[in-house]
Amino acid sequence: MDPTQPAANDADTLPAEDDAADTAQQGCTADCDPAADAAVDALALQAELARLRLRVADLERTQRDLEKRAADAGEQTRQYAAAYDKARVEFDSAKTRLAREQERLQKQQLAKAVTALLGVLDNFDRFLDGTRQAASNGGAAGQGLIDGATMIRSQFDAALQTMGMQRFDGVGEPFDPVRHQAVTTLTVLDPAQDGKVVHSVSAGALLGEEVVRPASVVVGQCLAVGSEAVH
Repeated sequence: MDPTQPAANDADTLPAEDDAADTAQQGCTADCDPAADAAVDALALQAELARLRLRVADLERTQRDLEKRAADAGEQTRQYAAAYDKARVEFDSAKTRLAREQERLQKQQLAKAVTALLGVLDNFDRFLDGTRQAASNGGAAGQGLIDGATMIRSQFDAALQTMGMQRFDGVGEPFDPVRHQAVTTLTVLDPAQDGKVVHSVSAGALLGEEVVRPASVVVGQCLAVGSEAVH
């Protein structure tokens, strides 16, 4: 130390030390702030990424939910369409069955009416047969009665035909239990008449294609053939 210079006291050296410390601290702050900022930014970015991941996951759940709802709606629509088609088929089938049933009932009612009239017609035929036999010796008056009754009988038969009824006697037809009701059998010599209708006791009736009353008939039976046509 230069003896000519005044000695520095502690008060004179302290401000200089404080300035050096402040300068060092400022230098450290300038060096450390970018790293801290980067760390803060990284944390903020991670937080934002986490938030976005949650948002994306939420959107994916929403998308799956919407897709499921759409699939359910599509399936429900298909179920409704299938149910409609089934109901439509059942309705058409029921409508067809109802029409057939109505037609069947109408035919039954008509057949019942026709069958009742057939009994009257049978009695009328018997009356005509008896009148013809009685008039064979009765002259013109008896014949006039027969002509009038025959005309009425023809008109009655025509009225039944307008209702769709056709009469048949079955003579010459092979015996058919649907069309014929055998009253008895008659022995015949011709094998060709075996099992066939040889006489009609009362006519049968058809309503359209349906037999509403079978004809009462006599069936030929040739003993040489040994027919088993009528049981």
